[in-house]
Amino acid sequence: MTDESIFVEYFGDSPLVRILNFLILGKDFDYSMTEIAEGAGVGWTSFVRAWKTLVSKNAV
Repeated sequence: MTDESIFVEYFGDSPLVRILNFLILGKDFDYSMTEIAEGAGVGWTSFVRAWKTLVSKNAV
């Protein structure tokens, strides 16, 4: 059994979902982009692609 959150289990294990999950769980704290990528377990290139999507959708 893995330690995935229900959010990741439900929406799928993609970089975008992992980033959103990290931000939801750490909503009371401020993180740099590097800290978000590392905390979400996402590589930098995948992070940048997903981050651009989140910014374009006004999610972050």
